[in-house]
Amino acid sequence: MNHDLAAEIHRRAEQDQAARRRLLETGAADDLLLVDADNTAWLKRVIAEHGWPGITLVGEQGADEAWLLALLYSLRSCRVPRSGGGLGGCREWWLAC
Repeated sequence: MNHDLAAEIHRRAEQDQAARRRLLETGAADDLLLVDADNTAWLKRVIAEHGWPGITLVGEQGADEAWLLALLYSLRSCRVPRSGGGLGGCREWWLAC
């Protein structure tokens, strides 16, 4: 397991959720747009370098948070895995979306 990568995914997921709370509280989306853009570019680089950050690579929490980031940012150029084979493990509910 890559603990550093898992920690960075967690940090980014927390940052994302904080920006979304601020949007709900203030109605201002500027912060969220910046966070989204940064996280999208970062997640694309992670996928290019490591493959999908699944359970094997980043643990259960990290894998769930990576999926959250992918769902929230609508990564059009990154393909989300359709099976767990060779991809570090995917949860079935990830594939139902």
